[in-house]
Amino acid sequence: MASKIDTISKRSKLKMKGHGHPVWERISKGKAIGYVKLASGGVWRARLVVDGKESITDIGAPELKEGDGNLSHDDAIQKAMKWFAQVEGTTNALYTLGECIDDYVEKVKLNNTNEAAEQTRMRLKKHVDASMRKKLVSKLTAREIENWRNKMVPKDDDDDEEKREAKRKAKDSSNRTLSMLKAALNYAQKMGGYNPVWHEVKPFSGVKRGKKKTTELLTDRQVNALLKECNGGFYNLCKVAALTGGRYKELCKANKSDFDPVERTLHLSTLKGGGGEERTRDVHLSDETVEFLKSITKDKLPNAPLLTKDDGERWKKSEQFRPWHKARLATLKNEDPLDRLPERTVRGVKKKPCFYDLRHYHISYSIMKGIPINLVAENCGTSIKMIEQTYGKTTKEYKREQYNRLGGMVGNA
Repeated sequence: MASKIDTISKRSKLKMKGHGHPVWERISKGKAIGYVKLASGGVWRARLVVDGKESITDIGAPELKEGDGNLSHDDAIQKAMKWFAQVEGTTNALYTLGECIDDYVEKVKLNNTNEAAEQTRMRLKKHVDASMRKKLVSKLTAREIENWRNKMVPKDDDDDEEKREAKRKAKDSSNRTLSMLKAALNYAQKMGGYNPVWHEVKPFSGVKRGKKKTTELLTDRQVNALLKECNGGFYNLCKVAALTGGRYKELCKANKSDFDPVERTLHLSTLKGGGGEERTRDVHLSDETVEFLKSITKDKLPNAPLLTKDDGERWKKSEQFRPWHKARLATLKNEDPLDRLPERTVRGVKKKPCFYDLRHYHISYSIMKGIPINLVAENCGTSIKMIEQTYGKTTKEYKREQYNRLGGMVGNA
């Protein structure tokens, strides 16, 4: 469950409760911070439960605007951790690696998704054995972590090609596991102030093999053929995806208030990374997109969903799959093959066009229309490197076209 008190915006929307009851956020087993909203401002609290006995204390005034000198959410956690240590009579000296991993998994579950938390838990459970889990975080050494990392890789150094490839894959996998463990230890270091010896342990180098991209870009005709088979709310959703390059989850979360027809922008947000960091951006819109969004939001309240299903409800997880499948199959009946969206085999991988391909279409179309790649990356919330990896052919054609403008630089000399 996402935190209700980790940002100034979220805290401002809370309702005042009688008798100063806080809204609590669990930090780890028996430990929590809480926020009490008052008529003017509020107050942070910390709660510690040991052997069924509860202790609560005020830890300071909250930040009401950035940089006002009061306690931010992270500041409140830091101050609460110091109070917990004082009450428990310890400086977290008895905190084990197993407890550290469990607390980190809870943090991922809170800030990201249950699936991400479960993947983290299962991978670390598989590779961190019981004896390793019992080790104290305060006593861990870089050598111990490095030895643990090395045990995940077979020791044989055979000249056989298959064994070399297996070893490379094992090193690649151990790097991912090491990254998860270091993320858990970094979280513990943030909470308890440990000496981060794990920073000295580096991942294996030269083992990452780039994935072969299997992106098959939709054409203008295919997108138009698809939209002809869509109706109502799903038509709106698909068209906005093609016009903005927004991800499905981003578009589902957006409200009418996120659309600014004056500034001609659409504010989108998404959770990225294992820690669930929220990233936001303002998508700059074309005139066509602005007019379309105006037409579908003119009678909506500011907090109403930007895009809705035919029943007026917000689109939810995976609800795009069924109408997409229906519309795609309908295009297969078109007389002209260029107006169909068939399953294709790309580099040996069978792939059916999916909703995300509308984002691919928007990015490739923008590049081919001459929009600088850095602006496309910024507008779509991705990196230039990712665009060049995924749309290599498109970006090469774009770059070639740009340099063709230099024709005649030295005349006919």
